[in-house]
Amino acid sequence: PAMSRQVSRVNGALALVFVAYHARAYPLAVWLGEAAARAAGFRFLAELSSTRLGVPLSGGAYLLGLLATVTHAGLGVHRALLAQGLLTTAARRQASARACAGFGALLFAVGSAAVIRVASGVLLR
Repeated sequence: PAMSRQVSRVNGALALVFVAYHARAYPLAVWLGEAAARAAGFRFLAELSSTRLGVPLSGGAYLLGLLATVTHAGLGVHRALLAQGLLTTAARRQASARACAGFGALLFAVGSAAVIRVASGVLLR
C-alpha cells in the first residue's frame, strides 16, 4: 500500500503538470486571446510532430504525461474502492487491481495510438 500511495502521488504531480501545460498551451491561450481558436489544433499538430536532432521529444513527453495521467487515474479508482470498503476480500482486491490496471492500459494504448498517429503526420495527409 505504501508503494502504491507513493506511485500515485508522483503520477498525480506529473499528471497535474501535464494537464496544466496542455490547458495553458491550447484552450486557455485561446480563451485569453493569445491564440486563434482555429490555430490551436494546428499548433498542437505542429508541436507533436516536431523533432529535435531527429527525436520527437514533444511527442515523447506527451506520451509520458498520458501515462502518468492514466496510471494516476487507475490507482485512484482502486484506492477509492479500497477506502469505501468495497474490496473486503483478497480476491476482490486482486480483481479490482487487475481491472483498474487493464483499463488504464487500454486507455494508454488508445491515447498513445492517437498521439503517435498525430505526431507521425498521418492526419495531415
